[in-house]
Amino acid sequence: MVVGWRISRPTVTSLRWWCLSALFVILVSLWFNAAHYTFKRRSEEWVLWPVTVRMFAPSYLSANNDEQIRFTVENMDSKAVDVAFRLINSGTLWDFPKQAENNNVYSGPIQSQEQIYRAVDLYLPASISQVYRMRGKDAGLNISGGLVSATPRTIPIPVQVAPILQAKQLADYCGIALFGLVIWLVRGLWDKIGERAR
Repeated sequence: MVVGWRISRPTVTSLRWWCLSALFVILVSLWFNAAHYTFKRRSEEWVLWPVTVRMFAPSYLSANNDEQIRFTVENMDSKAVDVAFRLINSGTLWDFPKQAENNNVYSGPIQSQEQIYRAVDLYLPASISQVYRMRGKDAGLNISGGLVSATPRTIPIPVQVAPILQAKQLADYCGIALFGLVIWLVRGLWDKIGERAR
């Protein structure tokens, strides 16, 4: 005895739900990948006696987006000191510091036990091929400096370039679209449950 299977034709409503489900999966995948390179942060500390330099920065810099690296310089000595620190790019990508003093992080005196805070805004223009070649490599940024009276030391900043162009912007847009889609799906399901309950 052969049992026949009845194949129902997809309705407009079912097709719409399938398309929305596929869009949801795509948006989640895009957002997760972009967010992975957007939200990770790292901090470092270097002792260049008598000052201590601390850095807080994204683990991955998003090419073609504005980024920020924050520094503090603390004087651990019992007397004031004169220091000078600047950002140096030895990598293959250009960087455009967005402040009046160009690459200078801080230059001047620091009193005993005083801590100076500076934020350096950067913009790294890059093409897809450049970003691809930078995969797994440091961005090539360094902080150079120390006491004005001493030979400056150059310290590599351990941050990389995100392998996705405009990762920050992509994460923001996908997050907004995903939020709107979830709200719309929940509303549709709620209306469906309400119709069945009547």
